[in-house]
Amino acid sequence: MTFTCIHGQIASRRLARQPALSRRHSLMLLGLGASALALHPTALLGQTRHLVTAHNRAPDGAQMAFAPAILRISAGQTIRFRHADRGHNVQSYDDMLPDGATAFGAGIGQEFDVTFDIEGSYGYFCRPHQAMGMIGYILVGDFTRNLDAVRAASAALRGPMISRRVEEYLARVTAIGRAEGLI
Repeated sequence: MTFTCIHGQIASRRLARQPALSRRHSLMLLGLGASALALHPTALLGQTRHLVTAHNRAPDGAQMAFAPAILRISAGQTIRFRHADRGHNVQSYDDMLPDGATAFGAGIGQEFDVTFDIEGSYGYFCRPHQAMGMIGYILVGDFTRNLDAVRAASAALRGPMISRRVEEYLARVTAIGRAEGLI
């Protein structure tokens, strides 16, 4: 095979010929790519999908917990709520939503997606296990907009297990806000 060098000189070089992909392999690769886009259509739009799972025992060892329990995202991103174990649901607290945000939730064992377009803090829980502290927080964009209201509503939650978890999680939320210069 011959090719032209940058300086206009012609040189000869024998290149190893690569085997061409068969039609079957080409179609298989095309199918894999199409499948990936079908499973994650937001990849084409540059959007990000996060995952929150409900567990009897979370990967960090916490009992009756969401993983992650606190999730930091940007406005416009989507979260898929999935159940790793039976008997859980997800439901937002009405008094822990930013102004203009829509409440979200699904029944026991139902997987669903929520896109968070409004900046602020969102609190949610598992109805059967709320007293055991099965709660979580989504922090979207400038999440401090309604953080005082979320703190007040969280303080009203009663029970030793949920009180401990609220205290722990809100301390982590405060640390995130300080690290980002929002608090």
